[in-house]
Amino acid sequence: ATDASNAFVETTFQLTVTTPPAPTLVNVIRINSGGPAQTFGSETWVADQYFTGGSTYSVGSAISNTTQDQIYQTERFGNVQYHIPVTGAGTYAVDLHLAEIYFNTAGSRVFNINVENGQFVRNHLDLIQSYGSNMQAIVLRADNLNVTDGMIDIVITTVVNNAKISGIAVGKYSSTTPPAN
Repeated sequence: ATDASNAFVETTFQLTVTTPPAPTLVNVIRINSGGPAQTFGSETWVADQYFTGGSTYSVGSAISNTTQDQIYQTERFGNVQYHIPVTGAGTYAVDLHLAEIYFNTAGSRVFNINVENGQFVRNHLDLIQSYGSNMQAIVLRADNLNVTDGMIDIVITTVVNNAKISGIAVGKYSSTTPPAN
């Protein structure tokens, strides 16, 4: 190494960097919004529950970007709230499963998502404009959520032509150190 005054020093050393094991999600609940219970291998999705508001819609079309088409072929649409009980206080992650299954053009559906009282917010979300096409599975992760009351609250509100959700997966981190953002 050489400093600003051209002083030079050479030292040999070994640096070992280890990555701590990533925390895992435990007690995962998966909800098929607008649809029935589903099982994919060892992954179980319960039928739509813990919601207030909205209506359901479904299609039989193939969904790209997934092998779990049945989750994305159903939806709960409109102004919707989910109040999901969890296993106590802690740090959680919520995966929001989405696919535009009704409209074909950008600007046709725009909505807001608020998870756990503003800890994760997406305003004016347009799936086609943001991700390129309809009939495509998209997962948004609301991560490092600090839950103190034993409930995960999700509020989905309409801006243009009905908010929507296809599925929700909620898990608690197994350690006190969630992954860095």
